[in-house]
Amino acid sequence: MRAVRQNEVAQWLKTLFGSRVNIQEDITRNALLINGTPDNVQAALEAIRVLYQPLMNGRRSVALTPSYLSVDDLAKRLIEVLTAQGYAVAPLGQAGVRYPITLLPVAAVNSVFVFAVSDDVLKHVENWARTMDKPNERGVGKNFFTYQVRHKDASDLAKTLDQLLSGSRLRTGASATQASTGGGSASRLTSVVVDQSTNMLIFQAEPDEHSQISALLQTLDRPAKAALIEVTVAELSTIDSSQLGFEWLATHDISASGGKGGTYGTKGGTGIGTSGFNFRVLDAAGGVRVALNALASNNQATILSSPRVQARNGEQATIQVGQEVPIITSQQTSTGATPSPTQTGVLQTVQYRSTGVILKVKPVIHSGDQIDLEVDQEVSAAASTNTGVNISPTFSTRKLSTKLTLRNGATVMMGGLISNDSSQGSAGVPFLKDLPLIGNLFSTRTVGGNRRELVILITPYILNDSSEAEAMTEAFRKQLGSWADTAKPGDAPQNSRLLDLIALPPAGKSGP
Repeated sequence: MRAVRQNEVAQWLKTLFGSRVNIQEDITRNALLINGTPDNVQAALEAIRVLYQPLMNGRRSVALTPSYLSVDDLAKRLIEVLTAQGYAVAPLGQAGVRYPITLLPVAAVNSVFVFAVSDDVLKHVENWARTMDKPNERGVGKNFFTYQVRHKDASDLAKTLDQLLSGSRLRTGASATQASTGGGSASRLTSVVVDQSTNMLIFQAEPDEHSQISALLQTLDRPAKAALIEVTVAELSTIDSSQLGFEWLATHDISASGGKGGTYGTKGGTGIGTSGFNFRVLDAAGGVRVALNALASNNQATILSSPRVQARNGEQATIQVGQEVPIITSQQTSTGATPSPTQTGVLQTVQYRSTGVILKVKPVIHSGDQIDLEVDQEVSAAASTNTGVNISPTFSTRKLSTKLTLRNGATVMMGGLISNDSSQGSAGVPFLKDLPLIGNLFSTRTVGGNRRELVILITPYILNDSSEAEAMTEAFRKQLGSWADTAKPGDAPQNSRLLDLIALPPAGKSGP
């Protein structure tokens, strides 16, 4: 069955043929299975060809587009007039073969669809529609019209319409000049007022201008597209360092020569510290004569953030997850004169710096699933200061600002950085630390390295309407649920390479 449900046709056949044919309904395929004698099956097929058709099959139809009335008002007035004349008109929202005339108002296209049994009835309805669809020529409401905004802010739509009408006003002014010199006639200006409580536009126009303005408003009043922007910021930082050195301590008694006893050596002088592996050689009295220290460290930190934000077409959206860190920008110390001359005060000026994951994005959606993006991405954190200014923190910042054009669902790399720093140093007893082989006994050597890999990826998803936004939200909710079920606290990637930590989705993917 391509036009009606199978249960309706099955009911007809059971009424006509009774037990002469066996009818089974296939609900899944919206089909019927018929068996019986060849004559009965052939008769059932002929009956289906007659009954198998839409209820409105054979009806005449026409679309009425009002210029001054709303489609609902026009449909209601037509029903009242036609019913008073004796025509059987279906109530709004109902249809069927028992009503010769059916009216279907569709506000989205500003049309009233009329179904009737003959062309004469359609012409009669059209004549009444032209008679009713006229501006009100009496009272205060003369040439005033309203438009109910459905998908946008009425104020924004009024600004767009006012910009268009500004050019019309300029042309009207030129026409007025011509009229004053006998070169033409001027028309009345058009004004637009916004009713904020109902999100409605009220405008004044000539009757012949109303249809054009209404058509323009319906074209502009469309749902705004949106985009879900997903950014992945991944950073792998590896720090390697090692330290090896000897410390010596010697004691020499010079009292025999009339002086005092004393010590000399390098213990603590080369700063090898006490961490790591320690080896000490003691003298007979338990004092430390020589100390060996070996220290090696390997620190690895992975920062992985994936902010997501939804933004309307042409508007900027911001998401920030982090902390407001106070910074002392100035400090002044003053001495009080009274009542305590020794009293001092400190006046500080403090500002706050936003840290954490900060994403600012502005999408511009074009036809053909193309989207332009203006992106500002920052990942920052505060740390202690080691440069001597200990009253303010040091900020570690990874920041990117760019503009790019992408396809819907495509993932590209906005930026990347690989840096590798290494350092070597030595400290020890002058001259002795430079001797071959034995110089290691009088020195401390330090080797360090710092490798950092940074990758920033972006993926936009175009959301054409609210249903797609809800589907995207549901997909993300399922993704969270799967992660919560499988992930364990403390889990961390084990790969040493940054790109191994990121699973890139295929190009052209339309969802997360």
